[in-house]
Amino acid sequence: ATIGSLPMRISIVRLSGELLLSAVPTSDTLEDVFQQVPKEEGPFMLISADGEVVQPSTRLTDLSSVSNEVTLTVLAHPVQQVASTRTAFAVVTSAGSVLAWGDVDMGGDTKGSQKELMTNVSRIYANSFAFAALKADASVVTWGLPTGGGDSRAVRASLIGVRDISSTRLAFCALKSDGSVVPWGA
Repeated sequence: ATIGSLPMRISIVRLSGELLLSAVPTSDTLEDVFQQVPKEEGPFMLISADGEVVQPSTRLTDLSSVSNEVTLTVLAHPVQQVASTRTAFAVVTSAGSVLAWGDVDMGGDTKGSQKELMTNVSRIYANSFAFAALKADASVVTWGLPTGGGDSRAVRASLIGVRDISSTRLAFCALKSDGSVVPWGA
């Protein structure tokens, strides 16, 4: 596959940034690139620079790139937990990172929170429209439909010392270590 007159090059890197492989695809999808990932990596997912999970059937023209170079990150850590909204999924890996896919409005897109979700996530919670991640430092990160609990900015300063989270269809409520609760959403 080419962009302009130059062949497209796909680089696969680990979360640490270490280059795992660099390949020039021989078809217009990522199928052959997936087959080149070393079997020692075990089960894996490939993530685009914008946080999207890419599939073997992903067309090269669908990868957002302004050049002929695309970098994908291999996620080879086992999944520890999975949660879902009505139309999206999210997983926590053994490395404490979160990946989400599905309907972008319902939590399938973590772009706004991606940096906070790359490490130290202990557990994720879901309602019908949004996700909440409890981090190892007892803070909370949210994403998904803003009016369904995906936007916790109004209570963010209070979301510290959290030990558990519960949800309704459109809201979340955090139980803090001091016994107080912090609700947000509709």
